[in-house]
Amino acid sequence: MVAWQSIGRGLLALFYAAPWAWLLCFAAFTAAATYVTGHVPSYGNPDPKQIDDLWILYTLVVMWLGLTLLSPFVVAAHAFARVVSSPAPHLERQHLLVYALGATLVAYIIVGDPAGLATWLWD
Repeated sequence: MVAWQSIGRGLLALFYAAPWAWLLCFAAFTAAATYVTGHVPSYGNPDPKQIDDLWILYTLVVMWLGLTLLSPFVVAAHAFARVVSSPAPHLERQHLLVYALGATLVAYIIVGDPAGLATWLWD
């Protein structure tokens, strides 16, 4: 039983951390692409999937994005279950706040498209 609880906690931590992990991977990928090409990436210049030696970073960005897009459902279900079972302790509220800040930054990058970076990634 304890092993299942550890796995569950680990999976929850993965979803809570997903927005921040995506932000870090996306920043590293963008910085590496800028370094390799010599300019800030823009739509079609270069194609993010075809930058030499950066396919691992690109794959991490795409995988973390998938988890990030699923995370609001998992986090909301977990938060609801915790509220129903018992009032959330102070630390859990802090985790939700940090998660919400990360998710807001991800939404800003995806929807707000600062510097055209999201458009470049979808290329």
